[in-house]
Amino acid sequence: EKTAFHVMDTTVEEGATEVTVTVNIENTPAAGITGAKWFINYDEALTLKKAEKGTFTAEGQFGTSQNLTDKPYSFLWALGTDVVKVDGSLCTVTFTLPEGAKAGDTYKVSVTYSADDTLDMNLESYKDITMIDGTISVVAKAEPSDTTTEAPKPDDTTKMPDDTTKKADDTTKKADDNKSAATGDMIAVVAAVMVVALGAAIVVKKVNVK
Repeated sequence: EKTAFHVMDTTVEEGATEVTVTVNIENTPAAGITGAKWFINYDEALTLKKAEKGTFTAEGQFGTSQNLTDKPYSFLWALGTDVVKVDGSLCTVTFTLPEGAKAGDTYKVSVTYSADDTLDMNLESYKDITMIDGTISVVAKAEPSDTTTEAPKPDDTTKMPDDTTKKADDTTKKADDNKSAATGDMIAVVAAVMVVALGAAIVVKKVNVK
């Protein structure tokens, strides 16, 4: 696959005032790159606010145009003593959006490069790098969701054994109550019999005394 400098498509919500766009290098040559020069151009409705180095250009010397108003805006990077062989970001650029930017609006950001200043370790230039432009798209602001989560209903099937257990407990309780009542009645009968017997004994004792 061909090496490419790629301005990544970027979306921004309506109402935002700024947007940051990343420019990547893809399919870096096997021999690596030790220096590069590229340029960013952009829709006249945008205002360039900031330009920073990326992961690919993190080491080495990194320079940009003197003024943010320069168009196209240029970048120059040189490592010199080594090469970078891994894909990454060349730079990021932050733009101020025009006032009143609304959903559906789009703004083009393009990239070009200087082949004579994009080199391998032998200072051989890369003349066939592909340039891929990107678009900033303004999208409608996401609405908060009104969906509410219902609490799960209790499982009736699970509840049934509890009811059965409760009924069994009630039946056992009633049986215990009946047993207690029966025991109470028996105690009362025994007490009555004892009272009668005691009374008879007293009468007999009185008779014998005479």
